[in-house]
Amino acid sequence: MSLSFTNKSCFCLTFLISLTTSVSCTSIEKSVDVVNSDCIGETKRFENAKIWHNKEFNVGSFDVNNGVFIKTDVCGQPNEIVNLDGAWVTPPFGDAHSHQLESVFMFPRFNQELIATGILYVFNPNADPRLMSKILSLASEPGTVDVRTTYGGITSKYGHPQGGLSLEVAKFLYPNQTRDQMDGYVFHSVDSMQQISSTIDRLHDQGAKWVKVYLHKSEEYDQRKRLVSTQAVEDGLRYSKGEYMFGLNPKLFKPLVEEAHRRHMKVIAHVSTAEDLRIAIRGNVDALGHLPGAYAVDRKDLDSKRLRRTDIELLVSKKGLSITPTFAARPEYTNGELRDELINMQRALVQKLYRAGVDINLGVDNYSKNSSSEYQYWYENNFLNSRELLAVWINSGQFIFSDRKIGAIKTGFEASFLVFEENPAEKLNAINHLRSTYIKGREAFNAEN
Repeated sequence: MSLSFTNKSCFCLTFLISLTTSVSCTSIEKSVDVVNSDCIGETKRFENAKIWHNKEFNVGSFDVNNGVFIKTDVCGQPNEIVNLDGAWVTPPFGDAHSHQLESVFMFPRFNQELIATGILYVFNPNADPRLMSKILSLASEPGTVDVRTTYGGITSKYGHPQGGLSLEVAKFLYPNQTRDQMDGYVFHSVDSMQQISSTIDRLHDQGAKWVKVYLHKSEEYDQRKRLVSTQAVEDGLRYSKGEYMFGLNPKLFKPLVEEAHRRHMKVIAHVSTAEDLRIAIRGNVDALGHLPGAYAVDRKDLDSKRLRRTDIELLVSKKGLSITPTFAARPEYTNGELRDELINMQRALVQKLYRAGVDINLGVDNYSKNSSSEYQYWYENNFLNSRELLAVWINSGQFIFSDRKIGAIKTGFEASFLVFEENPAEKLNAINHLRSTYIKGREAFNAEN
């Protein structure tokens, strides 16, 4: 499957049917533009569907030709008609912070799991370009998920995530590689202004369109950096956890973003605390790969992640900012006494940002889970109502591939969609009743097979 898209066809929804349901019967045709196109190959019509549109389901039908939604009958009578029997149809979902697809060996398993969950668009915000070239090749085959990635993130020498990647993940993904051998690929060490330009050069030459930058406990950067003595590094995991973790020198963040933007590269930031977030936003970051508050090991940690009113105003004022909170990433890290307080803080923050129109996406920052875990966490803790949450999950794919026509079932858009037995905007278990997944008009998953 190509990561590019075609814009040769057009689409329309007609054939309204009379069903006793709570869905709207408004024709979607009125809200879309018609684009004429050449017809290639067979046309398939899907009838008797409840189709997601503007957070509602509209009863209707749609035609597909050459992997694109087209206007009804623009290619003549369809070659095949599929009766969906009143099933619910939505655009596919995205995972905006995933580390599942980093192993060639594990790609077939995770690819099938993602497709069976309805997740067709995946963003990996930190990966080795040598390994990802193989993953992207696999993801270019028909019937696979689409993958977009940043390459090695920028941090200080021995800063996060170097400890975890070189001492834990390396056992599985990067065997026989030392930390120094991984530097420049899996991550990039920057400790001075003089290193910024050459590092962005290297990422640019590797083909990166995004630059990942790590900020971690910036308010304690100097003291944490001093803790990483030669002995601490030799002790291995000591420098990847707890009081030994830090990120990029916060003084270097803004000039690094400016250099990346000069090369027409976007920047996504890892942030752990409220101070990290302030530095990122004031430094003109394009996206946040986290929000502060995914976990809290103690009261001091929780307080460092609590955003002020002025912080939220700063987030809302940043036009074009995309955020992937990853609140379900590490629930086991939180002290039990703080759990309810942390969830209340997360809920209030998500609701304020969503109501203010900030672009929010679902992703879980995990090597074994996908964004369905984040969806379930938000659902169970009442972060948003079910329709809003479904819209956020769909929107996540549009963040990942903003240069493509996806995320809507309308004229000229890629004909990838999901078919559910139950209404996914009303109950959580409907997500577990995915009947079919279609990728550009072809069925890639069927629950009965």
